[in-house]
Amino acid sequence: MLPLPHPQPPVLFTSMSSSSERSRQSAVPGLLPLRLRSPEILLEPNCCISECQYSNSVKTESSQGLSVEVSFQFRDPPALSRCFVRCYDLTGSQRLAQEPAVVCAAGGLALLDIPFSGDDIHPSYSDYFIYRAGPGSPSIHLLPRPYPTDYQLDMVAVLPIYDGSDDYAVVFPDVDYFMLEDRNHYTLHIYRSDRKAWRTQVACIAEKETEDARNKLVVDDTTSVVYAGNGLIGWINLWSGVVLCNVLDKKPTISFVPVPVPDQFRWKFDEFNIRPYRDMTIYNGLIKFIELKFHRGHAFNVK
Repeated sequence: MLPLPHPQPPVLFTSMSSSSERSRQSAVPGLLPLRLRSPEILLEPNCCISECQYSNSVKTESSQGLSVEVSFQFRDPPALSRCFVRCYDLTGSQRLAQEPAVVCAAGGLALLDIPFSGDDIHPSYSDYFIYRAGPGSPSIHLLPRPYPTDYQLDMVAVLPIYDGSDDYAVVFPDVDYFMLEDRNHYTLHIYRSDRKAWRTQVACIAEKETEDARNKLVVDDTTSVVYAGNGLIGWINLWSGVVLCNVLDKKPTISFVPVPVPDQFRWKFDEFNIRPYRDMTIYNGLIKFIELKFHRGHAFNVK
């Protein structure tokens, strides 16, 4: 597993709460006194190690049998919602090695990375959990081992098997691909809850893609991952564009949608973080791209 390379932006998450459910949540001490005005919220990626005092709290066990509890404090955007995690062993000792993290989210699904400290018998380890906000009562599921061994955490995706489904899939792209420029495909490691099994799937690059697009697919440096609906995942690179793949198809294909790169920035790609100047997402079947332009020299009139 490779660590997250940059500080991560807030994660878009759907609370999946109906108006009646939001009314029930708002009556719990510690949550906002007002109902959530939007079903979509912004999640702080770093979780808090704390007591889980909210009505959406759920419990499960780690792969080594430790008791784990997770809950969320939902807040209306632009305020950030937070995830709270606690884990204690039978002696009452706190067993989280560091802050857990929200790796990615899609609809009412959130993938959590929870690192556990070791003991005299077991070394330290990390487990992945799927938190489902709804529909219905919240639930949490341990992603079964063995996990893929060669992947980049900021490229992992979670998605429903189909929109509105209770079942889900988690996709771990194999990062070996990005080191071998002569390949014409991705290797995807996919877990599906409806089949309760991992499988390895080859996703080929669409024949229509140009050589330039194929090169960008090879050197792609993902800044975020989005679920575009109907089994389609988008890996976004704010410099070059978005890699799209229908990951749940029998024969998934990869395509590339470029975004314009200003000429004056081409020679300094690696000199600054593009995230403060650009953002991109996919919503209701449309790719939404935003860029801020700064006019230097005449921005201030100093006398």
